[in-house]
Amino acid sequence: METSTIRIAIRKLPDQFDRSRISVVLDEIECALMDDGGVYVRAYADSMTITIEVPTNQLIDAAAETGDDGRQHFIYEAGDLLYHTMVLLAWRGVDLQEIAQELARREGTSGLVEKANRGADSDSISSSSESE
Repeated sequence: METSTIRIAIRKLPDQFDRSRISVVLDEIECALMDDGGVYVRAYADSMTITIEVPTNQLIDAAAETGDDGRQHFIYEAGDLLYHTMVLLAWRGVDLQEIAQELARREGTSGLVEKANRGADSDSISSSSESE
């Protein structure tokens, strides 16, 4: 199954989360995504990082479908992706204007160059796509 992995440094959690009770934080994340977005995630932590794995195969599968039904399925799955992204943005207290500013900053820069230019402290949140 295709998944996207989100990593959040525990030291950079928003203040409303009790860093001394990470299992409670993990439950809050999983419940918020299930209750607000209807998506099952796997959340776990080590001493430094919270890791959230989100299944992403539905959008990829829908993109490969042909015809009007495939197009409608893709629209549905893209809506899910955007909705879940909005839930995470709200959870982190991030405004869409901040995202627009980040996209403007990257304009004209290849993904490889942008990644190479990241600073050493940019590990607080990282993402990767994995297949199981």
